[in-house]
Amino acid sequence: MALEPVRFSRLKLMARSPLHYAAATVEETMAMEVGSAVHSLVLGGQRVTIWDKVSDKGNPCPRRGKDYEAFEADNHGALILTPGEYDSATAIANAVKANRLAMKALDGDLEQECTWRFGKRQCAGRMDAIAFDGVTELKVSNTADPARFIWHALKMGWLSQGVWYLDGLAAGGRLLEHVRIVAVEPKPPYAVTVFRLSANTIDQARRTYRGWFERLLVCERNDEWPPYAQSEVELDVPDNDVQLDFGDDEAAA
Repeated sequence: MALEPVRFSRLKLMARSPLHYAAATVEETMAMEVGSAVHSLVLGGQRVTIWDKVSDKGNPCPRRGKDYEAFEADNHGALILTPGEYDSATAIANAVKANRLAMKALDGDLEQECTWRFGKRQCAGRMDAIAFDGVTELKVSNTADPARFIWHALKMGWLSQGVWYLDGLAAGGRLLEHVRIVAVEPKPPYAVTVFRLSANTIDQARRTYRGWFERLLVCERNDEWPPYAQSEVELDVPDNDVQLDFGDDEAAA
């Protein structure tokens, strides 16, 4: 059976464990839906529509039931938002559009689906923008503060994602230099910052995704998908002054 192309959205789960990669499922959250809508409103692509049906009492109707299923069928392939979600996505998108640096970074071939091979393994990705000198990703981020964004970007895998795309284009013969991230905050005043990865950051991000990718190839070859650990793990308190906080998680034991 032919393997599906490797996509970064799933590859980054190797940072947790191969077991998480093998069991990957995508559950759309409201934040993800709004983020997708922002991409569409700024970059084009998937059509965005509004579910604004209300009940006889004037309350918003939930996105379920026969009426919603009929609406969904009539809007096949569209991203369906509530009025509130649409207003939020529009405000975020407008902030990006009003930012000269952001739109310059996003000037190029937009929403491009690309395929390539790393060795013999097929890979793929949908790139937000391929500019004349690099790739740019648009991210709705809980912070666009330059002093804090790096930590959020590392947690989300965004640095390695951009370099994955840069190297994917290079594998197809298109040699570009830069990776940029346009970060926009999802709440007023919708601050926008354009980041360009340094050469050092690109090198580190490349080592990170290559480590995941090489481990993936081993797991596929052996058809073995281990969890976090395969041996007993010693649990040790970091120091004698640590404060134990017993919260709601205690009840889940």
